[in-house]
Formats: sequence, C-alpha cells, structure tokens
Amino acid sequence: MANFKKVNQALGLAFPFLDIECVKGDGYAYFLGKDADQVASVYSNPSSTSTDDMIRMSIEEVSECYP
Repeated sequence: MANFKKVNQALGLAFPFLDIECVKGDGYAYFLGKDADQVASVYSNPSSTSTDDMIRMSIEEVSECYP
C-alpha cells in the first residue's frame, strides 16, 4: 500500500515551487493544491501499489504539466 506521506515528500522535493499534494482515492490517486488543476489523476489502486511506484507515477503526471 502506498504511503502518501512519503509520496508527498517526494513531490515536494521534486517540485518545491508547486503547491500540490497527492491524495488517495478509490482505485486512483488525485492531486490537490493551487497547482493541481492541470494534473491528471493516477489510475492505479493505491491499496495495491507500492510507495515507490506511486512516487514514480505521481512525478511523471506532474512532470507532464510542469516540465
């Protein structure tokens, strides 16, 4: 199960200039914060996704909007 505290720490390190947070949904993860409007949800079940995979997918999604 993905640890969202660690996911959000990694997002903060990768994108220190953004106000964005990854949040567990039902069958997906989505983003909140003033910079999250453009970022698509991550469609992967957070309960069965490892923390490392969720970090990788989250950073990829944010990178597509904020290269």
